[in-house]
Amino acid sequence: MPPRTIRNPAAPGKGKVEKALDKDLARLPEKLREGALAASARMLAKRLDAGLSARDATTAARELRVTMDKLSQAAPIQKTEDVGDELQQRRQERLRAAEGAGS
Repeated sequence: MPPRTIRNPAAPGKGKVEKALDKDLARLPEKLREGALAASARMLAKRLDAGLSARDATTAARELRVTMDKLSQAAPIQKTEDVGDELQQRRQERLRAAEGAGS
């Protein structure tokens, strides 16, 4: 088995975990992206990308998951468009237009 390459966490460039983390953090409000939890998540991602023993990688991955869960819970809930709401809005607009045309 070839020797495992360990990436220096201070090395330039981002690894797979850190790139994925950046995408996840981009979905959060700026206040959360710049806070301590996000900084902790970045540090964990760098260490995972650097290469850890299996035991340490498992622990770091779990901590990263818990940290991201806390960040997600702290983010405000975004209202998603509901198809039913859109249909109801269109119906109301049609009724208003019909009332206006009938007067």
